[in-house]
Amino acid sequence: MEADFQVCRNCKRNVASLHFMLHEAHCLRFIVLCPECEEPIPESKMKEHMEVVHQQTKESQQHPAKCKFCELAVQLSNLDVHESHCGSRTEHCPHCNQPITLQVLSQHKAMCLSAKGRPEEGKRIVSSPGRKTRCDLCKQMIPENTYASHMKQCSAPNTVTRIRDESIIVIPSTLAFMDSGNRRSTVSKDVRPKTKNRNSSTKRETKKQNGTVALPLKSGLQQRADLPTGDETAYDTLQNCCQCRILLPLPILNEHQEKCQRLAHQKKLQWGW
Repeated sequence: MEADFQVCRNCKRNVASLHFMLHEAHCLRFIVLCPECEEPIPESKMKEHMEVVHQQTKESQQHPAKCKFCELAVQLSNLDVHESHCGSRTEHCPHCNQPITLQVLSQHKAMCLSAKGRPEEGKRIVSSPGRKTRCDLCKQMIPENTYASHMKQCSAPNTVTRIRDESIIVIPSTLAFMDSGNRRSTVSKDVRPKTKNRNSSTKRETKKQNGTVALPLKSGLQQRADLPTGDETAYDTLQNCCQCRILLPLPILNEHQEKCQRLAHQKKLQWGW
């Protein structure tokens, strides 16, 4: 197949061997190569070709064009070189504040926005340092970003909450530790005498000593009088909460444990534990 074609010495084209002699004779006499585009052009039309094709191209290359990065006016013939250098400069992304080259900055912004719109699963939510929340144990307002460390220090046996005359008393950590040791033997059941017998014995002993009767506090009597006999003995029994280890009377313990476990579950979801 290679023998069927030959290269013309003038136009550098492959010509069939059958017509090669005729083509080369005609090409050497009438065809010339354009010095600009190196295309074979008839010699009689070379001037027209140069004016129509290459003159317009030269003029268009001199026209100014804006750089897509810095928007400066640059000659079209130098635009590619200018944009390659200008696009290698870096700017900080307004979303992630990382240095990104101008050539890929627009694509990076789109990816950065889509990533922010779809946060990764399991990623810990960072609370604002200025926001505060209330600790359910010590009732103090603490920053949200220090809630986890505060709960580790604030949990039992650091504090013990005790119900006395329908009021909540928070015992300091040192007293709570000593008090919990003294009451450890009576956690499951308090074997103290009932209120009625205890009040009657107290009256007799006080009357024997000074001849007068020491009446109990009105608030304590009113509280005991409003309770049934079964509930009265239940309030004398203290047990630890299975979640926060706080000592509470039995009638209050169940409701407290439900709230405490629900709060712990919410905190686990918030911190991704």
